[in-house]
Amino acid sequence: MDARSIALLEFPLVRERLAAHTSFPPSRRLAEALVPEADPVLVARGLDETDQARAILEERPGVGVGAAHDIGPWIERAARGGRLDPAHFLEIAETLEGATRLHAALAEDRRPLLRALSRELHALPAIRSTLVRSFDPAGELLDTASPRLGSLRAAVRIAYDRLRRRLDTLVGSEIAGALQEPIVTLRNGRYVVPVRAEAKARVKGIVHDASGSGQTLFIEPLVVVELGNAWREAQLAEQEEVGRILDELSAFVAAHAGPLRETLAALARFDLWAAKAQLAADMDGVRAATAERPEVILLSARHPGLTGRVVPIDIRLGDGFTALVVTGPNTGGKTVTLRTLGLLSLMHQAGLHVPAASGSRLPVFRDVFADIGDEQSIAQSLSTFSGHLRSITRIVAAAGPGTLVLLDELGAGTDPTEGSALAQALLDHFIRAGALVAATTHYAELKAYAHTTPGASNAAVEFDLETLSPTFRLTIGLPGGSQAFAIAERLGLPEAIVGDARSRLSDNQRAFEATLAQIRESEGATADALERARAAEARASDLLRSAEEER
Repeated sequence: MDARSIALLEFPLVRERLAAHTSFPPSRRLAEALVPEADPVLVARGLDETDQARAILEERPGVGVGAAHDIGPWIERAARGGRLDPAHFLEIAETLEGATRLHAALAEDRRPLLRALSRELHALPAIRSTLVRSFDPAGELLDTASPRLGSLRAAVRIAYDRLRRRLDTLVGSEIAGALQEPIVTLRNGRYVVPVRAEAKARVKGIVHDASGSGQTLFIEPLVVVELGNAWREAQLAEQEEVGRILDELSAFVAAHAGPLRETLAALARFDLWAAKAQLAADMDGVRAATAERPEVILLSARHPGLTGRVVPIDIRLGDGFTALVVTGPNTGGKTVTLRTLGLLSLMHQAGLHVPAASGSRLPVFRDVFADIGDEQSIAQSLSTFSGHLRSITRIVAAAGPGTLVLLDELGAGTDPTEGSALAQALLDHFIRAGALVAATTHYAELKAYAHTTPGASNAAVEFDLETLSPTFRLTIGLPGGSQAFAIAERLGLPEAIVGDARSRLSDNQRAFEATLAQIRESEGATADALERARAAEARASDLLRSAEEER
């Protein structure tokens, strides 16, 4: 689908919110890569995933991937013959523990996608039990990790005890007078004592280091060299056995690389599904029904990016008209209407529930195109109008049946007469092309166009003249007004100036505005009657349902 329009409609912000609900990096990467699909089969599959994850999390809130880690790099390192570190084995064991628990939960679930996913979660008890027996919780190899490791570590401890006892005896009496201080320390892996430089002849041994001033030499006395060698040899034997064990365990992991990869992928997919479910719950979202024909019905829709108290809006398009012209004052919510329609369509096709009410319906669009906001390109020295027109030209070439086109302030940025004519021609083109199109405008001519043109309809965003603030409600079938004169009066502009402005309107303009007012009054009455009919139908349905339940 059109990447530029996906960005303009702020779908990446939805992906960010989705990713925030994931539990570990593999599922986060899936969330960040989520895109709307144009294949109805894939859309239905994505929605089913969200449905089933939401259902199991409502029934069993603790179901999840546990302490799963991104063990992919460790699987691949082992598969290449590399050696894993103890911390890597711990992460593999914890991931398999999470897979085991999730498998148990999903295998007994009645929902088909969850049950099928359980078959891709391999518990691999042989690997998990071997790793649990080999390491302590801090990641240290246990003495029981091999038959030899315990005895080799015992040899290291014995050699160390012998070395320290002999050194403590030397420091305590035999060479005490030659020392800067009576301590034993390490230099280059060997135990040494700090000898005053002028007394070095009294301590026969190997000089391993000196202080910065040269006043102190760090000497390994000859009488402990053999004991030091024995201790070091015991350490090397232990390290060799530890390396052998790590190589053996790494090869064990490599031998199960296939099922480990599949398990990690299944964990990531379930965690993505769970994130989709949690996002849906956060937004109080619903699964929109998939319309088999190009028809949009969004009930109580809310833009997921808005904060605070969001006024829900109803949007209809495609049932009786394929072009919607949205008018009203600035900051009244016209652009939000377009963004809501576009973003919820993208969310639906990405397999996400949408923030709207039950009864909402959305088709699966072949593509969604948007020209919203100021797309002026400074680098190309394009004017605002030229920038928009360049974008619209690209949309014209691609739009057709099965596409949704969203155009903000259509025809703006140039001479109003020419801009209005161009806007009407574009809307005619999209209607003929079979696309669904929604456009915002300030042009009065487009309000009349939408009223008189088959396949087109007006929509108005409401504005409260008492509070001078938008209500953000959308009324389909009514043209909106800019309310410039009314707003000017409410803000205290002198009445004489406002009256002068009104008088400057041509007779045709005043007649035109009067006609629009009559249209709003007439269609408003029709819309009210329709709303009353719908309310009556809903009450009748509720009564019928109650009667059937009592029976």
